[in-house]
Amino acid sequence: MNVPRWFSAMMALILTGFGMSLGCLAASAADVEYIMDPRAKPAIAKAVQLIKAGIAGQQAGYRSLAAYALVKAGEPVTSPLVTDAIKIVAGKVKSDGYHPLDHHYQIYEAGMDLMLLCDTTPGDYKGHIESIVQFILKDQKPGGYWTYPGDAESDTSITQYAMLGLWAAERTGRPIPMAVWAKCAKWLIGTQQADGGFTYHPGTTVGFDGGRSTPSMTNAALGCILVARIYLYPEQPYFGTTSGPKQKKFGLLDDVKASKFLEDVQKRRQEAGDVPSLAAIDQCANRGIAWISSHWTTRSSNAFTSYFYYTMERAGALVANEKIGGHEWFNECLPVVLKSQKEDGAFDDQTTKEAAAALNVLFMTRTTGRIIEKMNIAGGLQTGGRGLPDDLAAASSRKGKITERKPKGALDEMLSDLATADATALEDTQTAIVEKVQIGDRNELLNQMETVRKLATHPNVEVRKTAVWALGRSGKITDAMYLIRALNDDDVDVLVEANAALKYLSRKLAGVGVPESPYVDLPENATDAQKIAAIASWRREALTRWTAWYTRVRPFNERNDLFEFLNRTSE
Repeated sequence: MNVPRWFSAMMALILTGFGMSLGCLAASAADVEYIMDPRAKPAIAKAVQLIKAGIAGQQAGYRSLAAYALVKAGEPVTSPLVTDAIKIVAGKVKSDGYHPLDHHYQIYEAGMDLMLLCDTTPGDYKGHIESIVQFILKDQKPGGYWTYPGDAESDTSITQYAMLGLWAAERTGRPIPMAVWAKCAKWLIGTQQADGGFTYHPGTTVGFDGGRSTPSMTNAALGCILVARIYLYPEQPYFGTTSGPKQKKFGLLDDVKASKFLEDVQKRRQEAGDVPSLAAIDQCANRGIAWISSHWTTRSSNAFTSYFYYTMERAGALVANEKIGGHEWFNECLPVVLKSQKEDGAFDDQTTKEAAAALNVLFMTRTTGRIIEKMNIAGGLQTGGRGLPDDLAAASSRKGKITERKPKGALDEMLSDLATADATALEDTQTAIVEKVQIGDRNELLNQMETVRKLATHPNVEVRKTAVWALGRSGKITDAMYLIRALNDDDVDVLVEANAALKYLSRKLAGVGVPESPYVDLPENATDAQKIAAIASWRREALTRWTAWYTRVRPFNERNDLFEFLNRTSE
């Protein structure tokens, strides 16, 4: 089968962890191949080689940016180029907190450092992440923005890198106070120009734009306010989408009670103080989109072109549309980016070669879109990175702050209880297992995988669903075999859970091209015959595609076995 597919003076997104390393997945290269636009692959490859050749000479946030881009282009987290950059970031955290290497560009640097740690090995650097988060939070001005040390002017560009860093931290489960998002959103609404665009230093003529709205700054501001929107109004669908926390994506998501979720969100908003209304945020976003559309361009208004493309990718992804005002932003910008690349992999840009290459890689790999996609599906029990613990059932509210409670009991006992629980105790047992796997010691799960695999064929459908969910969190690529077998289950919820678990295990965030559910395209009044036909068709497609994927990526020493013989697919 065919597989579908970093301003200047310094431009200094799950896996969410659970102790899982990219290096353990043989499928990482295949994932990148699936996500990348075929037209961009040669350019990405040349840019990656340029970054690799020059990363050792990069300083401060530049190095973090370079390593971050390499990871987004498929470089394993275990690569020395990446681990060296991570160690440098870790070395900036002392006993008294985080100390950036470049004082003037400290927020750019902190933002990139935070993004690198959070999107690579967050579980190993929780204390470091906390130190950088505290550094950024302390530097937010009362007006809600961030700027250069000692400057009186607010700064849209610096603000976006603070927001990007905090967003990355929030996605790892380190909640950012809602008041932080609210103050920034209020500042953005207040500094939007009369024409709907945004400028570098709002209210002044300082900087390259002379106080005028520019594409880069409007994209940057739009991205920031839409990130803030996710955490200020987590009960709402993402901007431009119909998908929200109420939409059923995985069977076990139903364990989270909507009333508790809404109660916690409303309490947090009340305690945050002056939170802009959803209508005000959306109006700001729509005015920004209208400015981008009416001032459409595929080129930066200044010499920092690569910076522009990364802001465009972020805005386009957060708007959740392939088009901005009728313009297919990626398809229209990509040819310009490709044309600007030189034979050595560099791009026409005023910033450093490596920084420009890194920013263009982030554009070409559509990294923000992949982050958002992962927020929508990661873990099945996550709330989409919306500022709450992975499982709301494991949360309590103390003085308005959401905290986690540690799961009690041994996992082996829980699994035994699961297999024998009656209907009244089954839900509590499921929740306890989920808590244990999500926030407990992952080694406990690894030690019980044989039991989990057996439970995947248990007579009780709820037991099978829980086992399938746990199989997706093992980190062992060979467990894909058991999940593929689960695609033969008679229960639709087990099928949906198996497909979701395969996405999580494989890191193929977009899956393999089958819908989330066999019923996704059926009308509400579909007949039983239509449902049976839809299930059969969905199952055949899911089995064919996931089997073909697993056959390609499975360990060599386990190939040519009975599974492969029974699941041969025509190429």
